[in-house]
Amino acid sequence: MRGRHQIAALAAFAVLIGAPAAQAWQQSTSSKGAKLHWTDPCQVIYAHEIGSADVADDTDIAAIQASLETWNAVECSAFTFLWGGLTNMAWAGYSSHGENASIVIFREDNWPYEQRPVAFTSVTYNPVTGVILDADIEMNAEDYSFTTGGPDKLPGDIDIQNTLTHEAGHIFGLEHSDDIKATMYASSIFGETLKRTLDKDDEDGVCTIYPAEDGAEACQEVARLDLWVEDPDSPPGPASNPSCAVGGARAAAGAWVLFAAAGMLLLRRRRTI
Repeated sequence: MRGRHQIAALAAFAVLIGAPAAQAWQQSTSSKGAKLHWTDPCQVIYAHEIGSADVADDTDIAAIQASLETWNAVECSAFTFLWGGLTNMAWAGYSSHGENASIVIFREDNWPYEQRPVAFTSVTYNPVTGVILDADIEMNAEDYSFTTGGPDKLPGDIDIQNTLTHEAGHIFGLEHSDDIKATMYASSIFGETLKRTLDKDDEDGVCTIYPAEDGAEACQEVARLDLWVEDPDSPPGPASNPSCAVGGARAAAGAWVLFAAAGMLLLRRRRTI
């Protein structure tokens, strides 16, 4: 009898060891249950020209680009971030007039939301189909100090690349992961840089939503918009900015906005200058 129990225990152990890990990544969904996604896997991202006031050597812009390239390097995914360059457009959201563009912007003052996380990623989408229309990342530079890891880094500074690699996942439809090792995990600590790189859970998510076998489009041929406008703080429209249109959360009928508050910190501190 003892031998049978031992064999049964070994068999059960083998089954547990051989079982695949449970999926931890999550795809964002609309209130109607539609899974959020882009129909075009090639998406252009722009950055506001000022970048972060905490970084004086332009490495803040390089950190933004590096966070996007981290996702581009996933070979099993067709999704591709394209760098659109700098813009003076300071208005984030969705506009029903013309094309839209995704922007990364540091808000040094007048943070527009009641919640005050490190960053907000606002995703505008069709609630019935789940098709994403626009997505923008706003970094809360009013309450937090940012760094790229240079010699002036302080223990309480927020690493730009760490945060934006996480936020970029929200742009194409990933929700927070239950896997504590994943870049898409909901929380972090001050000064963390582990989320600069992806975990297998993150790669599984983007590859499932945008599998490479679907065939990536010729992304380099995607047109970049001219986002240098006369009135950077106003929503674009046919009267004021006929040549470009950028996000505006309050625009098209039937569109909804998902705010992905980057709960990237366990604690929040007031930024001091």
